[in-house]
Amino acid sequence: ILFCALSVIAQDDPSGKPGIFQEIWVNLSGSGIEDLTEDSRYTRNRINKARILNTFSVDDLGEEYGARYTALLSPPRSGKYTFWVAADDRAELWLSTDETPEKLTKIVSCHKATSKEDFERGYQQSKEIQLKKGEKYRVRVLHKESKREDHLSVAWKGPGFRQAILTKYHLTVPELTQSQTKVVSRVKESEEKKKNNGAALLACKPEKLRQFANSLHI
Repeated sequence: ILFCALSVIAQDDPSGKPGIFQEIWVNLSGSGIEDLTEDSRYTRNRINKARILNTFSVDDLGEEYGARYTALLSPPRSGKYTFWVAADDRAELWLSTDETPEKLTKIVSCHKATSKEDFERGYQQSKEIQLKKGEKYRVRVLHKESKREDHLSVAWKGPGFRQAILTKYHLTVPELTQSQTKVVSRVKESEEKKKNNGAALLACKPEKLRQFANSLHI
């Protein structure tokens, strides 16, 4: 039998740390944002998976799922900012006037599938928005995927820099509930186990692999 050294992931609260909070609902048919937001699991906040991401550029998560991304944005300078969103199939970008979700307003939507990180169409671009250095603004992105290719990306442009993908260097994870933190820890632990199991298999000698296969009755 193959024994693997598996690390146990503590349920550390990622709130306030650099990153983006990603929530995923699986087995969700349809390609419209309403197919996500009107589903009872979404309205009751019963997520299937959750992770902390470093960048607003993701792909290859699967089929028939919906996702919600939340972070607090800290502008590096005061001035006017423009945002873009690209997705397959659909996505919406929301921005609050402060850290709270109550003041979120949709600033741009991607209502047709695009290529990854393709921001060439006018409807993908927001109007210029005045933001202030030292303040934090809640960002929310809703994403719906149906079949085949899937991806989501968010870019921005502001005083002193050109269009670039939005990353953790200007984003922090909002305050999470205990249940949300538990899902993040569970998913992280599961992914670490898969990674460690794969590494252990690669390191095994042929006779150990045969023992492992026999234990699985292959």
